[in-house]
Amino acid sequence: MGRPLNKRYFGVNVADNLKVQFFNGDASVPGFIVKQTGSKRFICQDKDGNRATCYLVEKASADLSQGEMSITVAYDNSTVGQITKIATHKVTINGESMPWSFGNNTGDARVQIEEAGEDGTLTDGDDLEGDDINGDYPVPGSGTYRTAATALAGITFANKGTPYNPLSNVASVTNATPGLLRNKYDGNFCAANNTVPASWNYSFFDTADFIKSIADEDVSWGQQTDGDGLGEHNFSIEWKGYVRAPGSTAQNYNFYAESDDHIAMWIGTDALNAPTNATRLLGSTNKVLPANATIAGVANANSVTLAGQQWYPIRIWFSEFTGGCKAQIYLQAADGTKYNGNDLEFSHNPTEGSGF
Repeated sequence: MGRPLNKRYFGVNVADNLKVQFFNGDASVPGFIVKQTGSKRFICQDKDGNRATCYLVEKASADLSQGEMSITVAYDNSTVGQITKIATHKVTINGESMPWSFGNNTGDARVQIEEAGEDGTLTDGDDLEGDDINGDYPVPGSGTYRTAATALAGITFANKGTPYNPLSNVASVTNATPGLLRNKYDGNFCAANNTVPASWNYSFFDTADFIKSIADEDVSWGQQTDGDGLGEHNFSIEWKGYVRAPGSTAQNYNFYAESDDHIAMWIGTDALNAPTNATRLLGSTNKVLPANATIAGVANANSVTLAGQQWYPIRIWFSEFTGGCKAQIYLQAADGTKYNGNDLEFSHNPTEGSGF
């Protein structure tokens, strides 16, 4: 099976034990190696004692399937990736063999691997996976989410100028995975929670510090209160993927959003390209709709025309400072039908984390 990995890196509550992500039968979870059974095959265990024999793959933890595991490394420039092979002194990543260590020295020409920790909860000082402390916050489907149904009762459809006709609609999504790809980053794309959309930093996600990716089927959560953990305040999220027009025929819709603090949306060709202030469909500064739903260019820049049952690229930004946290997208059709976050169908292409 080739040169095995040194056994001193196996187990928990020991020094220098390797942290892995693996599918434990129900979900992708953090764990550690119990035994090596092949050159890329290991028996892994989570903190609750659940075990599985898994094959090492280069894949984000949120996308792991039955029989798969991943080990995350960080380069000296702080970008992260998953390895395809590991030995006592070297790993293979993107086809290149590189030395590795547990240290976080950014000038040692070694990639860093996360330790599982010595406290039984699989945490240590360096969180490369972004999962040690509520990496999924706000947890999809948590809180009093999907409350947009109540808000929808107070809105009336109205075109805001000439309805926008987005391009790039497609019949099907390549490598379709339910939900949008949700990438979470440290920091905010605006200076304060009252910064207007025209002054947002539209290049923020190009250089922001990445926390974690997940597939998010519900782009809708109700008011929650931030905690003290990693990524529970002063963070930003970018959703990417496709939304399917709910009607069977072409129709005009009004998109709306509720946010605490900021939310913006692009659809069609504009979603595929790097977002700019001029091309967003809506941008909201800590707004609660529908009270502000008639402010053209702030809450909803325009109504939009969608072909029935077609997939459209969609990109959504969200930024949270501190305190309350809320994000919801919903819409109303010209025929009077109203759709909240639970009614919308999302999908994405997980290839290379692009979402499209």
